[in-house]
Amino acid sequence: MNRILLLSLLLLAACDTNRPEPYEPEAVGLLSIDGGNFSDQDGTITRIDLVSGASDPGPSMNGFLQGAVAFEGGLAVLVNTFSDGRVDFLAPDARTLLRSATGFGAPRAVVVLDGSVFVSAFSADGSGRVVRIDPATAAIQATWALPGSYPEGIAVTGGRIVVALHGFLGDGTLLAVIDPAAPSVATVKALCDGPRDLVATADDGLAVVCAGRTVYSPDWSQVVESTPSRVVFFSAAARSVLRTITLDGQVGGSNGTPATVWLDRKGQLVTLDGANDRIVRIGTDSFVVSTQSLPPGAPGVGLSALAYDAASDRLFVARLARGVGGVPDFSARGSVLALEADGALAGVWTVGIAPSALMLLQ
Repeated sequence: MNRILLLSLLLLAACDTNRPEPYEPEAVGLLSIDGGNFSDQDGTITRIDLVSGASDPGPSMNGFLQGAVAFEGGLAVLVNTFSDGRVDFLAPDARTLLRSATGFGAPRAVVVLDGSVFVSAFSADGSGRVVRIDPATAAIQATWALPGSYPEGIAVTGGRIVVALHGFLGDGTLLAVIDPAAPSVATVKALCDGPRDLVATADDGLAVVCAGRTVYSPDWSQVVESTPSRVVFFSAAARSVLRTITLDGQVGGSNGTPATVWLDRKGQLVTLDGANDRIVRIGTDSFVVSTQSLPPGAPGVGLSALAYDAASDRLFVARLARGVGGVPDFSARGSVLALEADGALAGVWTVGIAPSALMLLQ
């Protein structure tokens, strides 16, 4: 298993991690980035061998795992802690700690560009920033202060870094656009409330999944206003809007982590409606929205992460453990499901507590 993962991670690091290449080989492995119970700080990484079906749960990484990205030489893992956060740089075995970067707040999302790791993060007061980190040394090479609060998703498009400025409970309405070679930050209207997930699409375009805004009463006892989720398709570097789609209700992953992928071969965006156990698809040929339910008897509850293997045409989704009364149990081990193109269940694996992200290994 270690040898497979070693080769797989090295291959994956050379690919564009924002979307699958059209003719990748079928995936042989999968990493489940398991957030863990935040109170216990017990996030782990589960390695799954898709050839043999074996799974290998890892040791606690002493924090809540938000997500990860492959770089040339290993894996960069976002770790949130009680006081701050960090990026742990692991060897290709996804176990051995090489070095860590700290001192920038709570990390939210990550991409790789020109060999550097770019992380969106925020402080306890919501003030946000993007940091550029050298994975070879864990040194912070540059920092950009963001004009909005509580940044979330990050993507690379048109040679620029784009960040979703989600705001407090979705009251943000802007995207930040960063030229890695310049100190300034530009903004673009997201044309929606609460931009959260960002994914690169065809022709260097960008899709923005907006969670919507929620307003509570002064005593937080009831919702007095909410706006629906929207998906906005932009051209490269968010220069112009191609299409805006309004969804039914508010969508998002069950673990508060990025939950959207772009299916390059299908020209399709897939995101999760964790509250309703639904997979939401938008085809860019006609911009029609369709939803997919899980097979009857699928273990777990909610939907917290996903990944797509273009070669096998399989979608992998992560679920939380089902607790008393059918609500998510954030202290028990979750599961990963493999779904065929027709929605049939192709495989199930038990992973760590509260999976946050999935990474396929070719």
